[in-house]
Amino acid sequence: MLKKFCDKYELDYQEIDDTLDYYENMAHLKSLVIQNYRRTYDTLHADRSGLTEWEQRLADWKAQMEQYLDEHFLEYYISCIEAGWTKSDEVGEEYVREPPPAPFSLLEYLKRVEVNEET
Repeated sequence: MLKKFCDKYELDYQEIDDTLDYYENMAHLKSLVIQNYRRTYDTLHADRSGLTEWEQRLADWKAQMEQYLDEHFLEYYISCIEAGWTKSDEVGEEYVREPPPAPFSLLEYLKRVEVNEET
């Protein structure tokens, strides 16, 4: 069993000590595997320069997407309707009023936006 473990993790058979019992040997071999793992992967985790640059670019892209959606809400809303991603055709305060309002009118929406921008 110990030799199979050594084969699996590419350890030298001389690491098995005949004066120790099975469990002590296994604990020693496992500690060697953990040391090899740390020696190999801790150096990879220490250098995060490429990863932090990628994280910053991802944050920038998300901010740009949020800004675009804020500035082009109507285009985004219409594209969602065309893609079938919305549950209703209503938008804004009319959606929460009772009884249900008339179907959404793009012309009426634009008129309201123009009036709000002028005031």
